[in-house]
Amino acid sequence: MTDTVQAQLDQFARKLAALTAEFETLQREANRAPAPQQAPTLTPFPLPSTPTSAAPAPPPPVWRPEQPAPHTRRPQRTRPQFELDLLGPRALAVAGGIVTLLGIVFFFVLAVNRGWIGSTGRVALGAIASTLVFAGGLELKRRYGTTYATLAAVGAGIAGAYATLLSAAALYHMLSHTAALLVALGIAAVALATSIAWRSQILAGIGLLGAMLVPALIALQGGVSLLPTAFVAVVFAVLAGVSIWLDWRGLLIAGGLASVPQLLALAFAQEYEHTSPARVIALVSVFFVLYVATGVARQLRLGTTSLDGLATLYVLGGGLVAAGSFARLFATHEQQGVALLVLAVAYAAPGAVFFARERTRNLSALLTFGTFTLTAIGLALVLHGDALAYAWAAEAAGLAWLASTVREIRFQIWSLVYLGLALVHALVDAPPHHLTEAVAHPAAGVGTIVAVAAAAAVFSFYARPWPEHESDDADELPVLAGMIAGFAGAQRVLRAGAAWLALVLSTYALSLGVLAVFSSFSWATVTNAIVWMAIATALLAAGFLRDSQHLRVGALMWLTGTGLVAVGQAVHVLDGSPRSVVFVVVGSAGLVASVVYGLAKRVALAEALAVCATFAVAALALLVYSIAYGLDGRQQGATLLGLAAVYGILSAVLFRRPARDASTVFWAIAVVVGAVANVQLLDGTYIVLGWAVAGVALGWLARRAPEPRLCLGASALVGLAVLGAFAILAPPTHLFTTQLHPAHGTASIFIAALAVAGLAYFARSELGRLGALRTAPWWIAAGLTVYGLSILILELVEWISGASLHTEFQRGQTAVSAFWGLLALALLYAGLKRRWRPLRIAGLVFFPIILAKIFLYDLPSLSSVTRALSFLAVGAVLLLGGFFYQRLTASRTQSPSGSVGKSVG
Repeated sequence: MTDTVQAQLDQFARKLAALTAEFETLQREANRAPAPQQAPTLTPFPLPSTPTSAAPAPPPPVWRPEQPAPHTRRPQRTRPQFELDLLGPRALAVAGGIVTLLGIVFFFVLAVNRGWIGSTGRVALGAIASTLVFAGGLELKRRYGTTYATLAAVGAGIAGAYATLLSAAALYHMLSHTAALLVALGIAAVALATSIAWRSQILAGIGLLGAMLVPALIALQGGVSLLPTAFVAVVFAVLAGVSIWLDWRGLLIAGGLASVPQLLALAFAQEYEHTSPARVIALVSVFFVLYVATGVARQLRLGTTSLDGLATLYVLGGGLVAAGSFARLFATHEQQGVALLVLAVAYAAPGAVFFARERTRNLSALLTFGTFTLTAIGLALVLHGDALAYAWAAEAAGLAWLASTVREIRFQIWSLVYLGLALVHALVDAPPHHLTEAVAHPAAGVGTIVAVAAAAAVFSFYARPWPEHESDDADELPVLAGMIAGFAGAQRVLRAGAAWLALVLSTYALSLGVLAVFSSFSWATVTNAIVWMAIATALLAAGFLRDSQHLRVGALMWLTGTGLVAVGQAVHVLDGSPRSVVFVVVGSAGLVASVVYGLAKRVALAEALAVCATFAVAALALLVYSIAYGLDGRQQGATLLGLAAVYGILSAVLFRRPARDASTVFWAIAVVVGAVANVQLLDGTYIVLGWAVAGVALGWLARRAPEPRLCLGASALVGLAVLGAFAILAPPTHLFTTQLHPAHGTASIFIAALAVAGLAYFARSELGRLGALRTAPWWIAAGLTVYGLSILILELVEWISGASLHTEFQRGQTAVSAFWGLLALALLYAGLKRRWRPLRIAGLVFFPIILAKIFLYDLPSLSSVTRALSFLAVGAVLLLGGFFYQRLTASRTQSPSGSVGKSVG
């Protein structure tokens, strides 16, 4: 019978007694009335005071609303009522039991302090008092039933018996420890039987919890010792059994709060610090078993798959308390580690048993959590250096296999935890700075790296998709179920991540081995760069062969990451040839990746172009840097020209419609590099010749391919030729400044003019789309030719004339002005005669240019004679131009009959 039901019965009894008294009062008043006129009253039960004489005749029936019979009335559901009855029977009984128990305890304490009676008498009095109180409680129950006073008396008697026994054994040494424990077990059996039979939490609370607190009160007098704490273990075992059987959660919590401090007080006592006392260790182990068994028993008693919070607290808290106690009691790390491994085995045994049943899988997972946690810490304490990393790696691999074998995802989670621990330890044993610094033993700890790589490979192999029902249990806690479901759904990511981790660690171990084998740190670093780039290329090829986007992306990340590391090492720790070789190796790998993506057919065009362009430019930068760093002069030019040829060949390889954009990237790079190489290889006019020839050849290729985009590259090269000739080799200062050889570099002008004309010829189909601008290249070529002839005229005049340089230059300017005028006249005449409008417009446009020259340059700069000659020559040309323009224009207006129109005078 629970306390709530008992309270309701007591309350109902009080109400029933009050109603009975009221009913008797009403009966007496009714009997004294002269003429009772009332309806028959239904009595709930016969009473002795009810009169048995004949009743008067009943009055005529009076209509009343129909009432349901008492036995058919539906019971009303009432909410439980909680009363704060500080002076009620229950409160008085509980207080009386506690006070009685404290009185027994204080009696012993007082007797010890004052010496009133001997030890035998004290124990005898305590035993008699406890027995009398216990017997009195039993008698009260026999006579009056279960009352609060009865329960409190029996509980006080049980607790007093514990106190008496504990005093007899611990304070007065009347019993051996074995005998005391046997007697304690007997008292515990009586308390257990009584609590279960009466089903009273008050009895158990006063008796068992009070007995558990007695050692603490006695410890205040005699100090902490082993026997009182052992009594606590015995009492806790009884309390836990009763609480679990009758589902007394509050009492179970109180038992833990009362027992744990006493155990820790014993374990952390000053005299036991790092002394490894066998009895104390055994007692701690007993408490560990009790706590874990309590949690397991409560979880099994509830019968649900979801983990109970109190059960979880006992299971994990027991291990925590025991681990902390062992850390205090044992002297060395090895002893502490072994103790934790023993605790881990104690967790593992029931975990394996409960794993076999579906409804206890979560309980098994809880025990497994304790197993693996204690194992990890225990191995860390027992093992040192590489051994710990090996042990954790083996744990990770074994758990991955076990998870796949028994189809339990929680083992895989722990495998990942151990893999992370092993990885951290391995990186401590073989730190990454061994790759970038010349150390005495670079391969120290490489074995742990290999072990972790192997464990990661095993984890990746066994990372398989989990069936949905194994990762989605409706009875699990929502948070736990969500975490497990998320982990189960991430198997593909975990599999790929573990595989990449295995590859990275394997490569890292191989690199450390290379550093250990080579005597030269520089060339060992170069070898590592070659290995890394070879792996990147192989991964990229495998990604395209298997059509795996994840593998392709991983290969690009590998290439980028290892490439940056290799380049960083080369910049900071290498110099000379090793540095150049590293740059060439990394650049070549990037170039291969660029070409592969350019040839890809099953990759999105935007992705392929982005990767192709990025790695092509990055490879160019690395290769050019190595060329500039390792070579000079014409060697640089020749190497750059060879690099441009490589890019040009790759552009031809990529030249097809899907890879057209990639081909454009490569030939654009080839054009730029070739233009730079031309400067390094050639000098003066030959530079312009090289650009011009390359531009015209590229224009011819654009027509033959056909690839109109090549015209852009050809235009760039020809533009460089024009710019180099007109702005550098033969600038306009040669025409307007007095100098000894004004025709120096004139050949470059004619070469540039021919290049423009050649490009215009080969690109005529593309120029046709420009409308009025389609003839612009031809006019540029003509302008360059005229400019070159003008400079040659100055040179020719200086060569023929025998006067001073200044006079020769001025005469040459007169000749140039006359040449320009005759040329304009010829253009105008040809345009009018042939009726070709562009020539006519060119001649007309040229005349203002001539006028601008003679007025803006000849007039202020030349002498009076040369100035006059220039003006006369130009004037004559203008007159002739006007004459021919008028005559030829008039001839076109001739009538059909042959008459000539009237001309303007």
